[in-house]
Amino acid sequence: MERVWYYSDNRELVSWLQATVQGMLNPETASERIAVLEAAFSREGDLRGNWTQKVHAGADEFVLTWSNLIAPLLMAHDRPEQLPDRKYGVSVVMIPALEAELTLNGRKAPGRVWPCKYDGQPFSTAALAFSESWREAADS
Repeated sequence: MERVWYYSDNRELVSWLQATVQGMLNPETASERIAVLEAAFSREGDLRGNWTQKVHAGADEFVLTWSNLIAPLLMAHDRPEQLPDRKYGVSVVMIPALEAELTLNGRKAPGRVWPCKYDGQPFSTAALAFSESWREAADS
């Protein structure tokens, strides 16, 4: 069995997400038995070109870099009541990247980004999410 844990600087937020949005999206992530490891986060870059997010936890350092960014898209699922298993709607600004990289302690993970389309617009399998707002369905 795989070991699963969360990196966070806010344990209360992790608990809330597990009990609400994240637990609804993937019930396996709702378990309170998943460890929450204390982490520090930093970022650098420019959303017109590239963005780097760093996660420091104990002796580990993750570096995630998105580059060759393309035009952002507003994604909105405004009617959660149309999907019976989804009691939350979401709005989020997504900034797709045509290139991305993940390293753990300086060692690059394998894989690559794939271009695609979302609602007829250029998109990719790697994107930054900003201004993510979740809201409960009116009938919940």
